[in-house]
Amino acid sequence: MTTYTLGEKEWQSGWRVNGQLTLQEAFNLCGNIIDGIDMTKHGSPHVEFFNGEKGGVGFQVYQILVESWLIISTWPAHGFFRLNLSSCKFFNHGRVSALLVAMFGAENLEIQWQVPL
Repeated sequence: MTTYTLGEKEWQSGWRVNGQLTLQEAFNLCGNIIDGIDMTKHGSPHVEFFNGEKGGVGFQVYQILVESWLIISTWPAHGFFRLNLSSCKFFNHGRVSALLVAMFGAENLEIQWQVPL
């Protein structure tokens, strides 16, 4: 595999998972994903709560990474949440999918997009 300098390329992936998370479960999921793909948190996660004023109720957890960012967005009224990962360090998309399947079941996981090298 070609080695790149951090910031030279970008990989992005998104998953939709049927089910809901509490805020603590979202924090735990962030940690599990970040540890599972050997990335590094930069500071504490930022949380935004949506109260329906502009459409939708739920929350979004935004975790800055040394390598880029991880976002978990919840949509309780629709029964799912999304996990989006962007990184300028190559990561194993399949490892993230496997972690999500182990936690939520294959029948609840949809890979929405993946932009590899």
